[in-house]
Amino acid sequence: MGDWPQTAKLNIIDLATSPPQELSILQADGMRIHDVRVTAPAQLGIVMSDNSSMGPLAMSLYSLPIMGGEPQYLADLGYIDQPKLSPDGAFVAGIAYPDEKLVIYSVADGHQTIISMPGGVSNFTWQREW
Repeated sequence: MGDWPQTAKLNIIDLATSPPQELSILQADGMRIHDVRVTAPAQLGIVMSDNSSMGPLAMSLYSLPIMGGEPQYLADLGYIDQPKLSPDGAFVAGIAYPDEKLVIYSVADGHQTIISMPGGVSNFTWQREW
């Protein structure tokens, strides 16, 4: 999937700054953005999928300079649901398809760790270090 598709402007308001700061990134035409996070100074991590397919969606990870520049394709993440970037951008977690187990993908080396989820659990979140 690696090519960055046609784009349209997408504005994100960072409410954590005072005053709130507007960040402009590009929305990929025909693509769905599932998660966006500041992963390094002046870099956004973006998890996207092709919005035109039916059924499970194959996810891809990109890095995009906040102040402009070309996006960098980082990885294919496979078929996962509810993808979430870790607070530092080093990992992406999601629910694997079709076995519905939690998969944690290392951005640095592509290693995937699969964890069985307890019955009845259907969602998860990253926790910041205290």
